[in-house]
Amino acid sequence: AYNAGPSRVTRWSDGTMALDQWVDSIPFGETREYVQAVLAYTVIYRARGGVPAPILTAAERDAFY
Repeated sequence: AYNAGPSRVTRWSDGTMALDQWVDSIPFGETREYVQAVLAYTVIYRARGGVPAPILTAAERDAFY
């Protein structure tokens, strides 16, 4: 939850958005940018390590947040 706190993350999750929409809707710029950076660095780290796996499981990709 970075600087926003876990209770705020729960409030932002209304179960109607795809993950990318949910990340874009985070109202705190610093928190939103942190989440985006973590996801981006996950892709870079896996690519450099030769791991072809997607960053999200099928369940995570298809879930609503």
